[in-house]
Amino acid sequence: MKNIYMVILIIIVAFVLLFRFWKLRNKKDIKLQKELKRNAERIRYRQKEVDKLSAKLQERLDKN
Repeated sequence: MKNIYMVILIIIVAFVLLFRFWKLRNKKDIKLQKELKRNAERIRYRQKEVDKLSAKLQERLDKN
């Protein structure tokens, strides 16, 4: 009887630990998605700046 209780206790602890790690992993995934979104916005902004500067440079080259 004692062994059955130990097995049940081990199974419950295993499920609790699995659930905690699962939640932690999901939080990390959400953080990574937010970071990727921020990086994509930065890249788009910088690309717009590069396009503006390229247009200015092209105008100057066309004038000469």
